[in-house]
Amino acid sequence: MRLAGRLGTRLPATSATGHHLGSILRNGLPEHLGLAAKMGSTDSEALKRNQELIDEFRSNGGQLTGRRAASKLVLLTTIGARTGLLRTSPLAYLRVDDDIAVFATNGGGAKSPDWYHNVQADPRVIVETGTETFAASAIEVHAEERNEIYARQVENIFAA
Repeated sequence: MRLAGRLGTRLPATSATGHHLGSILRNGLPEHLGLAAKMGSTDSEALKRNQELIDEFRSNGGQLTGRRAASKLVLLTTIGARTGLLRTSPLAYLRVDDDIAVFATNGGGAKSPDWYHNVQADPRVIVETGTETFAASAIEVHAEERNEIYARQVENIFAA
């Protein structure tokens, strides 16, 4: 899945909309949009771990600490396919030219991750890299391009 920022709207801190960026990064997009109460919650351990990663990522400008310090993550906010609620997922990524590639591997699980189903239903996403936040359109890549991007990501994983 490619996140084509060039198809979306970038939100640099110096733009006309940039005065909202501090609020979005400090409080999160749902709070900024007044949707925090609509965010669904669950007691799932996976969601709890993800929320801890999201909080650490946002509070440290995209940097993680401890054993995860070398991890390259983006936060991907999607619109829930069934609920319409905003959902944020921390994901490994790879820069591909001007785009960001993320991988719907679900940790090797048998089913695709929820965020993948969400972007299939609505490709509009918000991407946080730690230094910038921008709207983008998710584009699924197929066959040869997908294999090339995934091979590069595997090389990066084993090089670390």
